[in-house]
Amino acid sequence: MFNGQLACLGTIQHLKSKFSQGYTIEIKVRSTSNDTNMTTIQNVRTPADLFELLEQHKQNLNIEKYTISQTTLEQIFLSIGKKLDADLQ
Repeated sequence: MFNGQLACLGTIQHLKSKFSQGYTIEIKVRSTSNDTNMTTIQNVRTPADLFELLEQHKQNLNIEKYTISQTTLEQIFLSIGKKLDADLQ
């Protein structure tokens, strides 16, 4: 619902597949005394490829732990609301 009108309709998986913007990655690194190069991960096609890449570089990037999650339904609703609000202005 947005401004009293139905904005989108579907199952959770339908809404996620239609409006999802990918995955969120949270990486916790161990603190070190020397500078750590921060690397941007781009062009990874599947979550499996991402897991493989993170595991390969876990030691040299001092990765303590990481989590990968899909866009949540709440994030999708907020995104749709922002887009519709911008369209009204």
